[in-house]
Amino acid sequence: FSSFSLIFVYCILFGFTLASGGMAYPFGLFVPHIMAGACLGRLTGQLVQALAGSSAGSIHPGVYALVGAAGQLAGISRMTVSLTMIMVEITSNMRLMV
Repeated sequence: FSSFSLIFVYCILFGFTLASGGMAYPFGLFVPHIMAGACLGRLTGQLVQALAGSSAGSIHPGVYALVGAAGQLAGISRMTVSLTMIMVEITSNMRLMV
């Protein structure tokens, strides 16, 4: 993804989340926060990969997206232990916990 598209999607998600958070309708805030965190995490991963230069072979922006999604949701919902287990179940990879 391009950096512009990640920032654009994040801004749209942020605006919709702000608009729906104060409404009396049960829209939910779980998935929008996962997506917003994943956008910012992927953007960070791509920036780190670009700054690393020739040694960027071991940097995977997808891992940064997963950490960003978990961090965003943990900051909003304050359920860190159960969120860790949810992310392990999503990825089916226990090595990401280390």
